Amino acid sequence: MDSLPIDIHSGKLLNWLISRRHCKDDWQERITSIRGQIGHAIKDMPEDEQLAKLLQGSYIHYFNVRNIVDILKDTEKDSKNMFGSYASQRMKDWQAILSAYEKDNVYLAEAAQLLQRLIQYDIPAANRAITKAEKDIEDCITRQEEYAKQSENATKEYELELEKNQIKGENFRKEFIEKTASIPAFLEGVSGDIVGLKDVVAYLRGFVAFNRPGKEQPSYTPLIDAIISKGTDLTVFEFRHGKPPTAIERPKLEYVPEVNENDEIDFGDDEIDFGGDDVIAEIAVLDEEVLSGGDGVARGDEALSVLEFPATQVQLLGELEILEVSIAHRFEQEKTDFDGDVYIAALEKRPDALRVSQDQLKAWIASIKAVQQKFADPAIKRLLKIAAIPGFIETVAEEFERLKQKEQKYKRLSDLSVTKQADAVKAVESGRKQVDVNVQTLIDLKESIEKDLTAKYKRECNIIGEIYSVLP
Repeated sequence: MDSLPIDIHSGKLLNWLISRRHCKDDWQERITSIRGQIGHAIKDMPEDEQLAKLLQGSYIHYFNVRNIVDILKDTEKDSKNMFGSYASQRMKDWQAILSAYEKDNVYLAEAAQLLQRLIQYDIPAANRAITKAEKDIEDCITRQEEYAKQSENATKEYELELEKNQIKGENFRKEFIEKTASIPAFLEGVSGDIVGLKDVVAYLRGFVAFNRPGKEQPSYTPLIDAIISKGTDLTVFEFRHGKPPTAIERPKLEYVPEVNENDEIDFGDDEIDFGGDDVIAEIAVLDEEVLSGGDGVARGDEALSVLEFPATQVQLLGELEILEVSIAHRFEQEKTDFDGDVYIAALEKRPDALRVSQDQLKAWIASIKAVQQKFADPAIKRLLKIAAIPGFIETVAEEFERLKQKEQKYKRLSDLSVTKQADAVKAVESGRKQVDVNVQTLIDLKESIEKDLTAKYKRECNIIGEIYSVLP
């Protein structure tokens, strides 16, 4: 039986040492004093490569102290006297620590506790940190790819909007205000297209009158009628009041970079004071006749062309839809070519002006849709609103700023993911080094404890159990 090895479970090693009276119950109190001695002694160490390696990043325990003393025997040999003792305070300090450790086998209790801590906490925690860092690397790679793609899409979207609006994106407010200079030419072209619909309007009016003889015929397209009559010069004032204005005071849209850093817009009304109570007082004394255009001057919205003002634009598009639907209906009727229809058509005393070919009807529909399409262009709609609505330029500028920032935001997030990925790679490398240090410390402790116990019992002693779950 005496030749059989002694197997000690790693989780029960400390209790085993105390129960067999190798260590005392008060060992922790004595360790506290020893740790203080180590903390003091370590402040005064000679320059030595072996010592530096021994002390680097590891918990200093008894077996380290024993190695330190062996190294100091060489570095402090000049202080050895004729009696074999050392005059060096360094050597005295570390020898005192060694003696304190060996008294009542305090070192074995500390080594057993350190062994258990490495098995249950330090090594598993380091492995979990490595696993987390590896997961972070995968997540960062995925996010970086997603952000890079979103950044690319945002860049394309931003550049496409710049291209659509024909601006460079250097100064949104200034560039859009400059673009409004193209509005008069656009309105002139649209006005000409609408005037070109006069035959369509006349045809529709005549057709309604033919089908409802003797009845007063209302105008289904009053705004289009007015544009055909007046052209681009038709203002909202004239359309509302039935007479041309004596003067037109359009809101001015000017870019004034000197105002402040925020690129404020000057709408050209220097007389207006936007400062609180003064504004209220000014409004209170305005003459009702002036507000209603009774003085004959077109101001504000009423100074705009009916093609610019949002409300009359809506009315115009509604009237164009009436024309389109009506002519499309007539086209479908004319396209139906049954014998009965031919017979009925022969009996009708339809005026020659109402006898229009299918090709002509089709051409009219195309002309109507062409006008509708011009107003459907987002860039044109935006410019018209900028010119018609004071302050809308700020909304547009903010919209484009957000689009620009969206691109930059995803670029920053992509770069941040790359940085986090690099940090996670470093964390994995650091964690693996820490695991290697901890595992080597565990192996050294295991071998040293087994060696000491084997010497005490004159039998082979082995530490088994949970320890092998963390050893390679």
